Amino acid sequence: MTVGRSKITPYKQLDLRDLFFDQMRSVGAVFKKYEGKDWLEKAYYLFDITAGDMGLDKKTSPRIFLSKLLENEGFNFKVFLIEKNKTTFSELKKNVMNFIKEIPLIDERRYFRENVNCILGNNNKVLVRPEYLNGKHKWKYGLVYFDPNGFSYETWDLLSDFLGRWKALDVIMNLSAAANKRCINNPKTLMHQGKRISHFIDMIPKSKKFIRDCYSGDQHQFFMLFCTNWADYRICRNYDFIDLDTYEGQQILERLDQTKEEKCR
Repeated sequence: MTVGRSKITPYKQLDLRDLFFDQMRSVGAVFKKYEGKDWLEKAYYLFDITAGDMGLDKKTSPRIFLSKLLENEGFNFKVFLIEKNKTTFSELKKNVMNFIKEIPLIDERRYFRENVNCILGNNNKVLVRPEYLNGKHKWKYGLVYFDPNGFSYETWDLLSDFLGRWKALDVIMNLSAAANKRCINNPKTLMHQGKRISHFIDMIPKSKKFIRDCYSGDQHQFFMLFCTNWADYRICRNYDFIDLDTYEGQQILERLDQTKEEKCR
């Protein structure tokens, strides 16, 4: 079983694979430029905070990340696959172990076993427990990936706090505007009530945010968001991302914010 699939999923996965590869290369360039500096930990940190069960599909986000890291970009890595559903979490652990068993080289197999962590999310009201991030280095480089099935205000709050602590981590998000609109003025979602996509994006403490419009014909209105503290992130230009601070970026966001009824007014 694969969690949270739609007809758009294959396109999302391909785009994620390519964007992740370019982002990882950019981090590798930082490691090379500042190698030997006391403040730099030469390890790529990867947090998939909506990991799902990993499934058998070779293009699920955990498999995309682990497969690309297995190709080795010349630096160490630490992976955190986070899933809050207990049943799905059990499947995730099993599938990760099966993936590791299939690695042919014993040293790589051992390294993956030691540095790939499966975490049951939201138990302690923190995204990742502090002991996982101990060490003398203040700056940790890498990526946070967020692809929620629906919207949970609590998860966004945890994410905002986490990113405020670790400022060098970039963020890729796959978000459904339609899922958020269903929560607006819904009495069953009191914590969320009335909050638009723009509200949640404002919660992400990053200085630069790039948006890419939703896939054509997608009823779920999935769109991608890339957030960073780098002033000029050139890789976004290769994937049709628009700076959210521009007029065009704000037009996209406004359209994703509005319900069908509001557009007809």
